[in-house]
Amino acid sequence: FLKIKNILNFKFISKLYWSDWNRASPKIESSNLDGTERNLLLSSPQVTLPNSLALSLSTGEICYADAGNKKIECKLIH
Repeated sequence: FLKIKNILNFKFISKLYWSDWNRASPKIESSNLDGTERNLLLSSPQVTLPNSLALSLSTGEICYADAGNKKIECKLIH
């Protein structure tokens, strides 16, 4: 059961990014705009309540606030 918190739609790179607050299995994922090539970027224990996604095209990172561990972190995605 997905509990989607945020969705980023980057049409110019044809990707979607979202965070899932499912407490049993929190995660940040991506896919193509049509839903194909779904990719798990981060999951528990790295994230607990992923929130507030931002994408830095200049550094190739996705950044997020984690309400569970009270941190702001970034992960290289390219």
